[in-house]
Amino acid sequence: MSVASPHPSSARRLGRRTHPFSAVVVLIASAAIVGLLLGGILGDGDGDTRSPAPAKPPPATVHDGLRLQVPGGWTRGEGTAVPGFSRPLALVSADDRLSASLERLPATSPTLLPASFLQVVAGAPGKPSVIRLATGGQAWRYSFAQDKGAVMLLYAAPTTSGVATVACSSPTRALVVRRCDALAKAVTLPGSLPLVPGTSAAFYSRLPSVVTDLKLARTRGTEELRAAKSAARQTLAADGLARTHTLVGGALAPLTSKGDGLPTAAVAALNATATAYAALARTARARLPRPYAAAGRAVTAADRNLRVTMTKAAAAAVAATRTATKASVPAAAKPPAKTRPAPSSPVASTSSRSTDLTFVVLVLITLLVGGLALRAARRGST
Repeated sequence: MSVASPHPSSARRLGRRTHPFSAVVVLIASAAIVGLLLGGILGDGDGDTRSPAPAKPPPATVHDGLRLQVPGGWTRGEGTAVPGFSRPLALVSADDRLSASLERLPATSPTLLPASFLQVVAGAPGKPSVIRLATGGQAWRYSFAQDKGAVMLLYAAPTTSGVATVACSSPTRALVVRRCDALAKAVTLPGSLPLVPGTSAAFYSRLPSVVTDLKLARTRGTEELRAAKSAARQTLAADGLARTHTLVGGALAPLTSKGDGLPTAAVAALNATATAYAALARTARARLPRPYAAAGRAVTAADRNLRVTMTKAAAAAVAATRTATKASVPAAAKPPAKTRPAPSSPVASTSSRSTDLTFVVLVLITLLVGGLALRAARRGST
């Protein structure tokens, strides 16, 4: 018994069911391959462009207003005793045989160095070098030769709250400048404004604290003088005001230099006011009404001149800090007028072009495979 062959129409219907199904399978497989390839490509690209984690900054040490990012190789230790330093932070670098003392000191000389240190140095210090600090500010660096070839470098960075001073010593000059420079550049005085080292920097560094003390003493002294009803109390109050102005003038006078203008004028005004109050005290002690009144008018004139001069000096100090602050801003931080887009990295550009080209090729391959599958399906259906 023979088996009848299938009807031609049935064979065509079966072919239409089979070939489209095969095409769909091919398309799905092609898409999966493309997805896997793209995933690998994009994954490789992400791995190649991932930047390394930033290095941790060195530990910070705070000491009497100073803040120091301690460079590598420096540790706490016994520093060298330096005249003018009272409570320094002592550090050593044993590998390089270096020792250092760091302290915030009040300005006591136009050189920005401690006056007591200059008293024990043979001869005047030479012209200092200017170094750039990590904050963008500036410091003076002095070099002093010592016994048996040893050397000491002193760094002085003036600010409105004192002078950040570093004394760094070495038995030899080898490596001393590089290692000591790195240490000095890592020192900051938080909460203070920088000053540019110069002939008036010491005066402007000392001025804020001196003016604060002067205002308090003048307010208290003038209130006592106004309230005094007897010659004895008037004498006592006037004497106190004379001493106050003498002390302030004496503190600022060593910080002035010939031809510096306002600093010298401020000291002269302080001394003139001290003289006027001393004359007032003498006339009160002598109980001479008319000379006392004349001395009072002289005090009023001296006070007026002092206020004007100190106001100008304070404005000059503010201008000096602004100049130093502006100069300390890194050039990269200043917004340029017009900037062009920075060129992309050659490696990044090459990687991007390679990825784009690979993507296009894969898409073309997918379309070709899909086209072949659809073409086969059409042939099977005819």
